[in-house]
Amino acid sequence: MHYTQYLWGIFYLTNILLLSMAIGTMALMNPRLLSIPRLSRFLTGFCSAPFVLACSMLLVSALPISVPRLFFLLSPTIASLLVIFKYRKHFKNMFSIEIASIKSDSSKCNMLKILYLSTAVVILIVIFKMLNNSLSPVVATDAAQYLSEALKFCKTLSIDSINGFRGFPDGTLRGNIHNFIWPAYLSHALIATDMSFLGYPFDYAARIAFQITIIYMLLSLIALSGLLKLKGVRPLSILVVLLVPHFEYVSYHFSRDAFRIIPLLLLTIVLIGSIHQLKTYKHFYKFLVLPLVAAFFCVGGHTLGILPMASIVLAWLLCALKLRRGAFRYNIRILVIAMAVAIGTLIGGSQVIQAYIETGSIVGDAAYNDQAIAGTPLEKEYIVEQTERLKGTTNTLERVNLITSRDYYVVSIGGLMTALIMLFRRWKDSSKSKTNPIFIISIIVLINALTISDLFGWAGFSLTKWYVMNMRYQLHFYPFSSICIAAFIVGLYAEYKPVILKNSNTSVRRALFAAPLALIIFFSLTTVVIKWGQRDPAAITEYLYQTLDPIEAAASEHSVQNILLDDMRYNYYLNSSAVLMYTKPTWPIIKATSANQLGDAFRSLNIQLVAFTNDGIKQYWSKLYLYKYLEDPQYCELLSDNGRIRIYLLKF
Repeated sequence: MHYTQYLWGIFYLTNILLLSMAIGTMALMNPRLLSIPRLSRFLTGFCSAPFVLACSMLLVSALPISVPRLFFLLSPTIASLLVIFKYRKHFKNMFSIEIASIKSDSSKCNMLKILYLSTAVVILIVIFKMLNNSLSPVVATDAAQYLSEALKFCKTLSIDSINGFRGFPDGTLRGNIHNFIWPAYLSHALIATDMSFLGYPFDYAARIAFQITIIYMLLSLIALSGLLKLKGVRPLSILVVLLVPHFEYVSYHFSRDAFRIIPLLLLTIVLIGSIHQLKTYKHFYKFLVLPLVAAFFCVGGHTLGILPMASIVLAWLLCALKLRRGAFRYNIRILVIAMAVAIGTLIGGSQVIQAYIETGSIVGDAAYNDQAIAGTPLEKEYIVEQTERLKGTTNTLERVNLITSRDYYVVSIGGLMTALIMLFRRWKDSSKSKTNPIFIISIIVLINALTISDLFGWAGFSLTKWYVMNMRYQLHFYPFSSICIAAFIVGLYAEYKPVILKNSNTSVRRALFAAPLALIIFFSLTTVVIKWGQRDPAAITEYLYQTLDPIEAAASEHSVQNILLDDMRYNYYLNSSAVLMYTKPTWPIIKATSANQLGDAFRSLNIQLVAFTNDGIKQYWSKLYLYKYLEDPQYCELLSDNGRIRIYLLKF
């Protein structure tokens, strides 16, 4: 990779950090809108930057005039510099209180010093592995799909280039039920280059954009845990959440899961902060924009965000009603805030609603739509595949055991147990503002535990099966559980500290409390060091080119117009121009039972080259008439087979 790409990566990173600082500063300077501790307020604004960046891309693209790429790239930066310049006089003392607080936390406690130092070391290791993974091309299927969507958008920077639930009519993009915020966020990074050709290998900034979402997630966790005002809870919650080995997936596979978790934590912060707004008229209606936008971001992060959002809102409602203010206006404010969240959810999930109205399915024409494979041998294959994804589990108890075993029962079961303890210990005095955060977070953990237990199985939504088949779906549980565990440990120590100090056997008692901290530090460190994988950029690049080179050589030699591809991860590297299997235009190819039907289908799409992976042929295409057609020299010529991919030239 050329050194200029590293410079563009640094440039992009600088830009998004400037935007984060600007939004964080604006939040910090408006305590009346969000009445929470200073650092948490700053981080709430800071961590919303990726979503603001994505929205800025969409807003500018919707302008009725054509705007140059440089404007998309620099307009957020210029706005950020103006905000920072405006508040420049306040920066000197901006964080003095928080820094002093951290110093006071650890000045008289060696264990807290070790805790802060250990957290810093673990985060540095995470950053090192993220930077290493950013050097590798993106080959994860979902990540490459999102890059393909972003690349299509970047080519025109027009609102018309946004992918929807139907996919592109030419079959070059599969339908996507999630709204476009995530690809829009990636698109800003894709245009961070001085090259006229967008995409690989000039996409280092985009790979950085994938990776830094982990840091934003950890900062969001610090912001939420900081609401508890317990010494040591912020670093400890970071160490606990990193005990979960599967967070490695976010970095290793360039996943969007950290991106979808961020707004869930921010929505929780905003709703906890709204408790103050329920008590006063002043600034109430200005405040409503915060829960509305946070809810919009939650659904924008991932459509699945609707489920944990429901637990967050329900927990907040229980807490707000538990305060028993009783006044009519107080109850009306609760209703208005809930309506703001509902409006934000509807806006963010409008694509799901539209898909259901137009197609009768909430997934629209997305990949693996039942209609695409209905009546073909793949229908049975799909059922077998789904059964295998259940990993041998046959009932809810086995599935719950599998789900909780993924973190060795520590954060899942530990979070549930400490949530129950913290909830019932605080129930009687939950009217005190300082107990509201742990009250709400504990209920969130309990509701999420109920969803894992297949509570909604009766309604046809077997969430437990979803979580078994895709371990990523449960990742949003862990940040809330980690706060409960951290709060329990440091809260217990704080409560019994006077007893410890009066006891003559102080060292033994202290060791009993220090032991859990030492174990968490040790296992968090070893999890990040051992379990977090590191990509081999050279090996991945070689693997990529061994697949792409034959396709590009064949396309160039035979001057083909369109290529049919079965593995969409490679489409991004073909400039998002290949026709993808399972898109609606290719349904006739999947369903065809004769040479005439296939010939007509190929001709209608101007497909002259077919590139199928050997794994795809073995698992899927060999079961269709399509494969017989491709192997018949009367209709097709086998150009290449390197053990990974087979390339056929159609004879018309």
